[in-house]
Amino acid sequence: MSALVCGKRSSSVFEELLHTPPPASKRVRCSAGASSPTASLLSPPRPSASGSQAFDRSDDDNNNDSLLSGNFNSVHLAHLRSLFPDMDPQFLERALEASGNDLDSAIKSLNDLHLESADINLDSVVSKPENGSETNVHISTEGIMNNSGPDGDAENVHGAESFPTCGSEWVELFVREMMNATDMDDARARTSRVLEVLEKSIVSRAGAEAMQRFHKENMMLKEQVEVLLGENAILKRAVAIQHECQKEYDERSQELQHLKQLVSQYQEQLRTLESGGPTWEVEVGRKDSLTAGRSIANATIPAPTSDVATLVQKFRNLGLSPKDMVALSGAHTIGKARCSSFNSRLGGGNSGNVDLEFLQSLQQLCSESNGTLAHLDLATPATFDNQYYINLLSGEGLLPSDQVLLNGAGEVGSLVQAYAMDPLLFFEDFKASMLRMGRLAPPAGSGGEVRTSCRAIN
Repeated sequence: MSALVCGKRSSSVFEELLHTPPPASKRVRCSAGASSPTASLLSPPRPSASGSQAFDRSDDDNNNDSLLSGNFNSVHLAHLRSLFPDMDPQFLERALEASGNDLDSAIKSLNDLHLESADINLDSVVSKPENGSETNVHISTEGIMNNSGPDGDAENVHGAESFPTCGSEWVELFVREMMNATDMDDARARTSRVLEVLEKSIVSRAGAEAMQRFHKENMMLKEQVEVLLGENAILKRAVAIQHECQKEYDERSQELQHLKQLVSQYQEQLRTLESGGPTWEVEVGRKDSLTAGRSIANATIPAPTSDVATLVQKFRNLGLSPKDMVALSGAHTIGKARCSSFNSRLGGGNSGNVDLEFLQSLQQLCSESNGTLAHLDLATPATFDNQYYINLLSGEGLLPSDQVLLNGAGEVGSLVQAYAMDPLLFFEDFKASMLRMGRLAPPAGSGGEVRTSCRAIN
């Protein structure tokens, strides 16, 4: 924003100010004094290689001094004096010596010094309160600063007027400063200070406006965040309610499944009470296989034509003893079988003792179709008792695998006779064998699951 006012001397102050400025690379900052609230920007004429370049002078005395100097250092010193007329010549000479007689370095160091002084003093001219609003900066009606005249008090800043707020007022102030200038150097200094203060004023106003916009946007953002937080709280509450409802639903579902199991157990007990037989508490939570099918069952369950050795081995493969096999076979006291499963019994061979009357009844029953069903226990088909073993003693076992138990080796045949004689012994051994069978684990590697329905996988 700072402007540069340099050039050849003219008879008019305004012609000098309106002169086209030199390139940016030639611009340097100058100051009118350490007490100045602003820093000046001047574009110095550069000496030629021979050191004989002429310099603009602010008055006739300085021009005569420069032309009489024939020494190269004197030319540099005279140039510095033209740029910094308010400084002590001895101070300028020391600054030139400190920079190794390098004119550019000396100008830069002196310019930096004045800029620091200008920034400090400008703080008393342009200010901003803590609440972020702008304050009016006051200036003197006699000029921003005049060091050369009697009115040139650096602290002469009156509070009667504020800085101009529009371009026309700034132009009027600029013209007034030029009219109050005593010479060319004073005009340049005044011009530089006015432009410097204008720059600071624009920056301050822009910063205040930006702060106000930022504060407004920040408040809007804060309101939006508060709205989002409120909506998020509502969403969290809704999710929590949903989780509570889901948890309550799961608990009720578990209770319902438990009630279904209880009803199923009581139904079995009711049927048991109707048909007679033992009762026991079934262990729940048993893991069943993940697969089910006739082929898998037929590979494990003994065939209806199996002999005693095959029966014993099949049960041992599952971890059950021959005693378990004989006791569990007593479950055939209730149920039916198709004629195709006991065709070998119809001829009377390979089945031990056969009651002829019983054999004739079976032949008559199965004469029409092999799919006809026959009771496993013809004497008490709807009652759970030890009649199954009594039938084996009289040769009336329906399945070949049933009747061969009577002539089984070892404890097999003796258990058949014991159960036929003592129904309570059969009931106790049957309950124990059922519990052991219920504890059997699924095949290794097949996993397993607790079924919600015992008849099918989940």
